Amino acid sequence: MATVGAFNATKFRFKIGATYDLFANEKEVKVKFEGDKIPTTTKDSDGWDEFIGGLKRWSGSGTAILAFTPGSGKVNFETVLNEFLTGDRLTVAKFTTGASGDKEISGTIFIDSIEVSAVMEAAMEISFAFTGSGAPTLAAV
Repeated sequence: MATVGAFNATKFRFKIGATYDLFANEKEVKVKFEGDKIPTTTKDSDGWDEFIGGLKRWSGSGTAILAFTPGSGKVNFETVLNEFLTGDRLTVAKFTTGASGDKEISGTIFIDSIEVSAVMEAAMEISFAFTGSGAPTLAAV
C-alpha cells in the first residue's frame, strides 16, 4: 500500500547494483536535482532577467556504518569500493521506500568518491558521493 502523507525518512532507502541490494547500516542518503539556466535577457526585457532551461543533473551522497560483511542481500564498503575500482565507476541505483504504490527514483550513477572514517570510540563509517549519468526515472514501486 502506498505511503500517504508525511512519513519517517527511515523508510527511504538506497539500493545499489544489478540486483538492487539495500545499502547495509545506512544512516543517511541525499539526492539532489539541479539545472542550469541560459540568460536570454535583451534590451527588450524591460530591466528583467530572462532565461531558458539548460543542462540538468542529479547527484547525491550517503553515509553508513561500515560493515565488511554486510549480510545477505545487502552491500556496503566492498561493493562500493569495487564499483569505484572497476574504472568506469558506473552502477545502477534506486532510492525507494519499497512500499507498493510509492514512487522510487532510479538511474545510473557514477561513483565520485568514497571516504572511510575511523574516529576513536565511535563506529567506523563509510561516506560516498555520486553523480547521475543520464536522466533519472521516477516510477511506481
